[in-house]
Amino acid sequence: MAGSLFDQLKKSGLVDEKKAKKAKQEQHQQNKKKRANKTKKGQAVVSEAALLAAQAAEEKAKRDRKLNLERQQQQAKKAKLAELRQIIDTNKINDYDGDIVYHFADGKQVKRLNVNSKIHRGLVV
Repeated sequence: MAGSLFDQLKKSGLVDEKKAKKAKQEQHQQNKKKRANKTKKGQAVVSEAALLAAQAAEEKAKRDRKLNLERQQQQAKKAKLAELRQIIDTNKINDYDGDIVYHFADGKQVKRLNVNSKIHRGLVV
């Protein structure tokens, strides 16, 4: 087997020079089209990858905004609770122990508290 298939067909007389050239040219054109299609598909893949990356970035940004909003709401809630505690601590009466009994309702129960006369006047009025 010396030579290519083309050479063997030429020697046997099945193919002449013109047909061989034309076949080679057509094959070259087909190869060229295939390469062009591959590059177009490659660009489509690249643009698809870029599109997916952009979409993922957008979803991440949306998720981050949502998390930030939740954190801000939690911080606002904490700040309100801290403010309430501060108000309670500043208005807290430490010296209320006394000899006068003051009855008050706590839900369904009636409770009693021993208070001094000054606090009793403030509670009754």
